[in-house]
Amino acid sequence: MWIRVACKFLLLLSVASVLRVCLGQDLSRLSYDDRSSIELACILAKGEGPASYHQCLRAQLDALGGKQPPDLSRLSYEDKSSIELACILAKGEGPATYHRCLRAQLDVLGGNQIPDVSNLSYEDQSSIELACILAKGEGPASYHRCLRSQLDAMHGTMSPDISGLSWDDRSSIELACILAKGEGPASYHRCLRSQLDFIKGAEIPNISVLTSEDRSSVELACIIAKGDGPATYHNCLNSQLRALGIYSALGANNNWRQRAADSSTRQPSVPPGFRPACAENGSCYGDISPVTGLPKTVIVHGYYRFNGTYVRGYYRSK
Repeated sequence: MWIRVACKFLLLLSVASVLRVCLGQDLSRLSYDDRSSIELACILAKGEGPASYHQCLRAQLDALGGKQPPDLSRLSYEDKSSIELACILAKGEGPATYHRCLRAQLDVLGGNQIPDVSNLSYEDQSSIELACILAKGEGPASYHRCLRSQLDAMHGTMSPDISGLSWDDRSSIELACILAKGEGPASYHRCLRSQLDFIKGAEIPNISVLTSEDRSSVELACIIAKGDGPATYHNCLNSQLRALGIYSALGANNNWRQRAADSSTRQPSVPPGFRPACAENGSCYGDISPVTGLPKTVIVHGYYRFNGTYVRGYYRSK
């Protein structure tokens, strides 16, 4: 059985070789791009059988007439990828059409060099690339015009510095400006400045006094607000904290923080890992909660309410 299968396989190989030589359809002399182009152009004919496929190959080779593809080696990587994107449809029509498209793109480009964006920050480079992604698909000449237009709109301005923000505020401001980033660096910078003006140096509200479950709940409740920028995100966090009867000193203005610091009711300092037998309000570790019926094992340290009054620490159940 295996001998019979092997014989059939060798017979098919020999027939294919004879057909290729006899019919003159050897594509090995073509470049990789031209071979892939001719195969794309004849993909439907290939599904109609060998005779139709061979006829298509002959037609494509005749149209090509032995011509070599234009030389793109002098182009930058960005320009090569741009010209290939612009000619992707022509490539599917066969190498002759593909070559004409490449030559047309090179003629339009002339000797122009791609504008230098290497001095831009990573964020600005990615922004300018997003803004010019459609122009890039139209060919290097159109891509260059878009890059120059974006660079001119920047007027040499630098991106606002957001490195001093917390991780949450940075991610919030980036989410809020994601669409502006796709319009180019100038639009992105305006959005960043606008977001920074809204928060005016305010710090993110402190939710560290909450349990991990409550923190994740608050963050989920404010996930949409986070995409609108830090100011909206802060308002949402403060709203959630107020609903719990808590106001974060870190989210208040400087005058309030100063009054709280000068107040005689200061939040006591608790050493890390310290768990007193009883909390400030008199509740003790292990007491049974009248609400849940479970033992109180989670300590909640004292905190300030919205009106500035201090709430003493207490124990609660899980």
